[in-house]
Amino acid sequence: WNKMDTTQRTKSRVSNRRLKIGLHNGYNLLQNHWMTVDLVVSEDDSTLKSLDDVVVSDFVKHCNCAIILIFEYIITRSPKKFAAGDMVRIVIGAGVLCPFDGDN
Repeated sequence: WNKMDTTQRTKSRVSNRRLKIGLHNGYNLLQNHWMTVDLVVSEDDSTLKSLDDVVVSDFVKHCNCAIILIFEYIITRSPKKFAAGDMVRIVIGAGVLCPFDGDN
């Protein structure tokens, strides 16, 4: 992207929208694993949704256990045949949920 020829116009598009879900115990990401959920735009273009149910397993009901959410877009440039450098991930938002932190 940094070495892109600025004299030639290219079209970029959002090729994928993803929600990444991880469990954290206060020290590490559990099992060093992120669950990736592909999201699609709803029929009325107002929301994003998963086509499948999302089940978060291995969550422990403990004050130090948190659910980490990362929402990202994958942006690609035209033409459809592109090199790896023609794709970029952009984090749109991130959040942490601690359901059993003692305040709830």
